[in-house]
Amino acid sequence: TKPALSAAQQHKHDVYLHKLTDLEELYVSLALGTNRDEVLQEIYGAHTDVGLNLSTAEHLEPCRTEVVTECSHASKAWSTVPPLAKSFIARRVQGSMESLSALAGTIHAEWLGWLKVPATECFNVSMLEMEIKSMAERVSYGAKPKKAHMFQDTTPRAMWVWEVGAVESYFDDDAVKVIRRVRKQRKRTGQTIKTLDKIVAMAQEPATDDSKLSLEESKASRFYVAVELELQKAQKRLDLEKQKVAEKRLKAQQQLDKDEAKRVDLEHKRKEKDEAKKKLEALAKEKEDLELQRRRQTWGSFLKKDADANTTDELSRDKAAQAHAQM
Repeated sequence: TKPALSAAQQHKHDVYLHKLTDLEELYVSLALGTNRDEVLQEIYGAHTDVGLNLSTAEHLEPCRTEVVTECSHASKAWSTVPPLAKSFIARRVQGSMESLSALAGTIHAEWLGWLKVPATECFNVSMLEMEIKSMAERVSYGAKPKKAHMFQDTTPRAMWVWEVGAVESYFDDDAVKVIRRVRKQRKRTGQTIKTLDKIVAMAQEPATDDSKLSLEESKASRFYVAVELELQKAQKRLDLEKQKVAEKRLKAQQQLDKDEAKRVDLEHKRKEKDEAKKKLEALAKEKEDLELQRRRQTWGSFLKKDADANTTDELSRDKAAQAHAQM
């Protein structure tokens, strides 16, 4: 029986076991997409290379068409997998954590769904398993069990990931860059899982060499420091993007406010102009009415004078006629 650990040793063991468990659980959640934090997926090298060049109909439809066409013309199993179907397998395999049987079964079911049949002579799960093994390697980036099945083990701590060999044959240039970048990050994460697993094992030994243990601890520490720096950089980029978006919105709002102020000013000036025009028209109308009234009054006076003059003339003529008659 091993001697009991000291309180300090037990504490160190528990702390690093907790770190190890947290890291492997985080990676699995990121790799399976249950945790969709893209920043963390990038930092830890998880899921970012899953389904590349299969996300759009542009990439997916040619594969579907080829599988359907080839199966409609074949009466027996394919001797070789058609090229586009092979590309589909590579793109579906890359970055996956699934076991070989689960992965082949998923592809098999998807293809049968395209054909809308329960089974076909063209391909089967065993054929797809052989095709997967011929183009990709199942890499354990973490701490795998001693007698692990290379194709079927799914121990989270082992950190199994399928890696396609000739990526340039199946992916475009942008996707190849993503895969290579993610592999580098994934390798770093896996190495840290191995380191933490080693620390946990060493901390369980009562006669642990502290200098060797401290060396492993420093390796783990470098990883967490690097992750923290990358998180800060990512946050700064995010803050900068948010700032740019906010500035763009502010600029757009300021332009809208400026345009609105200009519109209001133009509307105000138009109203002032209309009011001034109406006033001028009213004054002109008033002046015209006064002139018309003056003319009417003048004409009325003239007519009255003329009528009075005619009356006077008539009276004068009457008087003259009366005087002449008396003579």
